[in-house]
Amino acid sequence: MKKILVIITSILSYFVQAELPHLDLEASSREYQVILDQLPQLTTASSAEDKEIEKWLSWGKRSLQWVDLINSGRPEHQKISLTSKETQGASPVTDPRIYNFKIIKNEWQQIQQSIPVSLRDVIWGAAALPMNIPTNEQEFIKWLLQVDKTYQISARYKIRKPWQLFMSGSAVRDVRGFLNIKNDLAIDKKLAQWGTLNQTVKNQLTKDLNQICMNSGQISYDCKDELNQAIKKNSLVSFKNRYMVGAQKNYDRFFNITSKRNDVIWLPNQPNLLTLPFKHPESNVILSFLKDNIEDEWRFGNWSLNLDFIHNASGTTTYIRFIPGATPNVNGLAGSIITMDANAPLSEYNVKWTLRHEFGHVLGFPDCYFEFYDNSISAFVSYQLDVDDLMCSRRGKLLKRHYDELKRVYFN
Repeated sequence: MKKILVIITSILSYFVQAELPHLDLEASSREYQVILDQLPQLTTASSAEDKEIEKWLSWGKRSLQWVDLINSGRPEHQKISLTSKETQGASPVTDPRIYNFKIIKNEWQQIQQSIPVSLRDVIWGAAALPMNIPTNEQEFIKWLLQVDKTYQISARYKIRKPWQLFMSGSAVRDVRGFLNIKNDLAIDKKLAQWGTLNQTVKNQLTKDLNQICMNSGQISYDCKDELNQAIKKNSLVSFKNRYMVGAQKNYDRFFNITSKRNDVIWLPNQPNLLTLPFKHPESNVILSFLKDNIEDEWRFGNWSLNLDFIHNASGTTTYIRFIPGATPNVNGLAGSIITMDANAPLSEYNVKWTLRHEFGHVLGFPDCYFEFYDNSISAFVSYQLDVDDLMCSRRGKLLKRHYDELKRVYFN
């Protein structure tokens, strides 16, 4: 009994001290390392699974240390980088990333079985890391990227695992049922002719209909009961129409600006220019970093965004700060404090993308990616609603929909 109380106390202590770490779906290994170092530790002994995860993480860390060692002897233009627009993964809503302990373990086993022996001996070895690459550089980068991506999902699993129960509650916002129904041009015909459908189709539609009901704020048990009644009464089209409204609102919340700034200037006599006051940074290096990324990204056609740098700015003026080891963030939607990691080099692709993305939050845009724990498959599920969208994916860019939303909210 005493042991159980210790375990319960440890778990409660964890959640009192911590909050669910914010991580976009393509966070870099460096970002994962920062969060792992900051996680409060449970006082209970590690399980066999926990020990296995630590082993996976040690492999990933060793591979990164190897890259750092190689780069230490190279000029800047010849350094190896595992982060670029081309190397970013993508998890579209139609092909989500699904992960749990068993899936990740299988991924590590596949890499170990396929990677060239010369690389395996170093990453899974214990000898001093070599300065040289035992394969050609293209082959080296190819395999180190695979190791790095598997390290990242291993780190993500460790970070998310304590929050499994909490994240299972987020499943109510899953948009896949809504999209399946919305994109099915024959949906009303299928629902009206329910008795003629094969069981596979019925099972998927049942899942989708139940999901849009939960998207609308209904409890799962009530949704299932009401759906069963609709099947008996042959009123599935009415059921669908009733809950697609709420499901659409749930979907729109991933894209729409709901928190508006009051210092944006976009006047009728200057329809192609949006201006936002910004506290003048302390160095010209940071000034160039801001202009080269924010003003470069936030433009569409003839329209552009201009940062109005102010030396004696007020306390509500947007500014950027650099804190060693910080997870990049903005203090809420339409917030004014952009926090970046002082340890991350400004030349890295991920750092540049992060600033462009975080500035979207300054304007009020939410993230358009999603992650939750699916109890039905005992795994975490994550996806990006649009892999071409700056607010969804590190592959993304500014789209017409961003311009249209800004115009709706800010154009006077």
